[in-house]
Amino acid sequence: MGPDLHLRHAIAEDAPHLEHLYRELVPGDDAISVSPQRLVDLTEDAHNLLLVAAQDSVVVGSAFLTLCPDPMYGFQPYGLVENVVVAPTMRSTRIGDAMMMALRDVGLVTGCSKLMLLSNSQRARAHAFFRRCGFDGDAKRGFVLYRRDFASGRTPPLMPPEPPAGTSA
Repeated sequence: MGPDLHLRHAIAEDAPHLEHLYRELVPGDDAISVSPQRLVDLTEDAHNLLLVAAQDSVVVGSAFLTLCPDPMYGFQPYGLVENVVVAPTMRSTRIGDAMMMALRDVGLVTGCSKLMLLSNSQRARAHAFFRRCGFDGDAKRGFVLYRRDFASGRTPPLMPPEPPAGTSA
């Protein structure tokens, strides 16, 4: 990272810059809409960190970390990393490395058992980057169910049906 770049929490004024970056990350997704109020809410939530890399007042990179409570390891959370993106003109300048190291530091300080992320299966360059950052792409397998498929009938109900009246469970 150059001397005029710095990492910080996202602020409401970053909304248009983040929206532009997210459109670079997911081209053609017309549903992308970054609300300034949402950025304020995330900044005030101790379980979320929306990190930005800024050059002057322009956001040129971002990564989002959510700390999730985990019942498996007492009070030790795990971290979910999402929306890691660097502006195309700023790639290969170590901005991504700096953001990922900052997220690792947060994971260490908060006692995370692990950091996890998903990446589009076609993004080989991103996968190589994540491997260089220490992520193991072979340790687990990720699965995604998008909102558009929630009510499609392809998923089983979350709760078992109630037993018939007059019977015990």
